[in-house]
Amino acid sequence: MSSEVERELSGAFDISSISTEAREWLEERIAEQVLERVKKLEEAMTESQKRARAEVESRLRAQILGEMEEEMASIRKREEASKAKCAALEKELEEKVRQADESEKRFNEERLAMLAERSALERERQEVLREKSALQQKEQLAIINKGGAVRPPIKFSFGK
Repeated sequence: MSSEVERELSGAFDISSISTEAREWLEERIAEQVLERVKKLEEAMTESQKRARAEVESRLRAQILGEMEEEMASIRKREEASKAKCAALEKELEEKVRQADESEKRFNEERLAMLAERSALERERQEVLREKSALQQKEQLAIINKGGAVRPPIKFSFGK
């Protein structure tokens, strides 16, 4: 084996033992490899950041969608409860309106009955007043004997 191969295999490498051109070429190759590795690391880091960002965005999207679905379910539940309460209140209102209508109808019927009774009592009172007036007139005629057939005339004689 040659001495150069032995030197490479032994691991002891002295840069001063090579020529300037070889040293410059070696430094350029090392710089290229370092730049290439740095570039690969930067690409890997950028890719890793992109994946991490995409994963975070995906989790956030899923979380936001879950929260929105929960909120929508809550809104639907409240809406259904409101509709049920509204329907119950409408039914209660209809019942109260029906009761008010029935009460008004009963009131009107009772009022008409009272007015009919009052009218009958007024007719009866008028009839009683007419009868009383007729009786009074008859009594007055009987007292002054204008009717003729009621009683014989009263005769007074003075001085006999």
